[in-house]
Amino acid sequence: MKKPRILLADDHVLVAEALGGMLAGVYDIVGTVNDGRSLLDTAMTLKPDLVVVDIGMPQLNGLDATRQLKRLLPNVKVIILTMNEESSLVVEAFQAGATGYLLKHSAPKELLQAIEEVLKGASYLSPRITSGAVAAMLRSGVAKPQTGLRTHSASTRSNPTFGRRSIDEGDRGRSYNQPPNGGCSQVPRDGAAGD
Repeated sequence: MKKPRILLADDHVLVAEALGGMLAGVYDIVGTVNDGRSLLDTAMTLKPDLVVVDIGMPQLNGLDATRQLKRLLPNVKVIILTMNEESSLVVEAFQAGATGYLLKHSAPKELLQAIEEVLKGASYLSPRITSGAVAAMLRSGVAKPQTGLRTHSASTRSNPTFGRRSIDEGDRGRSYNQPPNGGCSQVPRDGAAGD
């Protein structure tokens, strides 16, 4: 079976090389770049299935690079890997076309899980930031409750405003686009997120 092709983009060489070493046994790491412009050039040449992108990169930040990359290669999957937990950046990442958002202090197995979910066509949001980020996505219009925001955990409760379950601090939803009984959450992605 052909391994999915992954391109890594992080301006910290040590981080990029450590990621490459961790993922190399499972995936085909086709390249590593350290700035946004190189990411675009390299992605156009190598045509990866998925790109793992840091937000804070020189020449072109990860969010702008993601936006441009999705215009050039609309089928490429993008996971943002960052230290930043700010909800507004999560919203901007998904609006730019990212399909995953993960924190750098996550366990390595979480990155592997995020990659697997995104490659299957789901979206992934690090559990540590799920509650605030989903609320921000709802406010921004990236996620629309009438199209089926679903979460699952022992702490979900009915929310009369949306007629769905809401997320509170105890929720640990991990991936999106799964059926409600799959134990996970869904954040719908209408066409606006690919801009």
